[in-house]
Amino acid sequence: MRSNKCVVIGITGSSGKTTTKEMIASILQQRHRVFKSYKNGNDCWFTSQYAKQIKPSHEYAVLEFGMKHAGEITKHCQLIQPDIGLITNIGKAHIGNFKHGINGIAASKSEIISGMKPNGLLVTNADDPNSKKLTFHDSFKGRIVTIGIKQTADYRAGNIRYSTQGMSFSVMLRGANEHFDIPSIGIYNVQNSLFAIAVCDQLGIPVSDIKHGLLHYERPYARMELNHLNNGAILINDAYNTKPELNAALDVLRYLSKGKRRVAVIGGITDTGKWTKNIHYQAGKDLARSDLHALYTFGTKGKHIAIGAKKNGMKKHVVHVASMTELRRKVQREIGLGSVILFKGAARNNNTILMRFIDRLLGSKTRENV
Repeated sequence: MRSNKCVVIGITGSSGKTTTKEMIASILQQRHRVFKSYKNGNDCWFTSQYAKQIKPSHEYAVLEFGMKHAGEITKHCQLIQPDIGLITNIGKAHIGNFKHGINGIAASKSEIISGMKPNGLLVTNADDPNSKKLTFHDSFKGRIVTIGIKQTADYRAGNIRYSTQGMSFSVMLRGANEHFDIPSIGIYNVQNSLFAIAVCDQLGIPVSDIKHGLLHYERPYARMELNHLNNGAILINDAYNTKPELNAALDVLRYLSKGKRRVAVIGGITDTGKWTKNIHYQAGKDLARSDLHALYTFGTKGKHIAIGAKKNGMKKHVVHVASMTELRRKVQREIGLGSVILFKGAARNNNTILMRFIDRLLGSKTRENV
């Protein structure tokens, strides 16, 4: 049973929830007893179980509030009401379940604002244009702070650098320009870090704890997981991430593949509904602009990605494969060439098809996870 002294941090958004949760929990756990949601267990059933598991001794609870349909965030808040609410971004994940598309997603994510403590703390993403669509209810009288990189924000990252170990950046914090390092790659992970920094700074957590927690957080499986093979090939396992937007993953691919062969293996995106053809065609269009040496697509929805890539100039280097056996042959060849390969998206079974494929592929390969 939850103690009245336990501060509940509820995290929702179209992407970044699990990583942000792990970052915040890692920081808080250094000095406090923390309950955190299990892996990516973020539907309402999980929250109902967490409500029974949070004990009076817990000082903080860090929870993901997942959403595939309208009304689910409200139910999360009814089960466990957050003192602090985070909305990482508003994207097209599960857009097929919402009649009004991105506007419907924004309205449903806004449920955390009306469902959290009226005098609580809300953290939003100033860089995300769709977050401007959030609905603020009169009942919310709390504070709002923002994070950002490109836009002016209360917590803004600068001096962002890629490194062999992850990312480094700086943030003005308590009057000083503080340097941070994280063991994960990608600009979007800097944004996730900013959410953790904002929350923990508002809670008065020492800066040294924030730095240490970010450097040692538990990285979620199959989310921009890097596997370095002995021959110089790199496999980027982003298979679990089902969001349709590809820009963040392609930025990582561009950085890692300097001087190497650049390859993407992309499957269909789940829950796209009437927007299926448009979303997958647009993904192909984005891939065509990414200077790939090869693109392999698979699955029924993946065909629309291949069409989008071919119609936008990538005619000779797009292959739509008919089976995972064929895909394995293609990928084995790319590994032999020392390619950098991005894996992303599979349209069923929560992406386990592609994740199992990668695990089997790596079973006989010497690798180093970064």
